[in-house]
Parts: sequence; structure tokens; C-alpha cells
Amino acid sequence: MRSSMFKIDIEDRRHALTLIHNLITDSTLTKPECTLFGDEISLSGLPEILKSYDADNPTPPCEEFIKQTKKINFSAISCVCATDPDDLRRVTLTYMPDDGYVTLSFPMAHKGLNTEEKELLKRIRGF
Repeated sequence: MRSSMFKIDIEDRRHALTLIHNLITDSTLTKPECTLFGDEISLSGLPEILKSYDADNPTPPCEEFIKQTKKINFSAISCVCATDPDDLRRVTLTYMPDDGYVTLSFPMAHKGLNTEEKELLKRIRGF
């Protein structure tokens, strides 16, 4: 089985947020969702959601996204997008500011990345 999880080192918070914005606005991906989580636990037992971007709340342009996100005291960002039009394959990104890297994974790539996923990985790593 080939690896479908990748650690991408980042320079700073701005670099991470730009990388996140690039992922969730990538024109080859569909159904992007991005959630900022806080440290508190909600009544449902899940981490509190501080901000979300999805079809109902689209991602603003990059500079505005960075500006808005920097104002939020989040403990983690989690993003998911479909890598195919049928929404059968996904890419996920996890960022926790204290780690100094983001984790990019392709959970449906059990037999390795397809061509589109390899190209996406190159674009994200190359940023």
C-alpha cells in the first residue's frame, strides 16, 4: 500500500493560511468545506466550531481569508474537498498552529494517488 498522507512544512501562519486557501479554492476540486475549531467542547461533545466555509458560506479572496482567520483564536483547521466530480474521492487537510506543518491526506487512495491527486499534491507542495 502506498502512502496517502503527507506532511507539508510551513514557514509561518500566513503560509499555512495561504496554502489552505489555495486548496479550498482549487478549481479542480469540488464541494470544499473548511472549519476552524476552538479549544472548548460544545454541548454535543464535539469541539466548538468558530468559523466554517462551504457552499453556503463561500471562501473570500485570499487576503480577506487570511485577515479574517488571523483574528480567530483557533486551535485547528480541518478542510475536505472532493477530488472527483462524483465526490467519491477526497483530500483532507489538517492544520494545528503549534505543529509547524499541515497534513494533507487522500483517504480513498488505498492503491495510491490517481493522476489528478498527484498533480494537486505537486501544486500544494510547490506553493
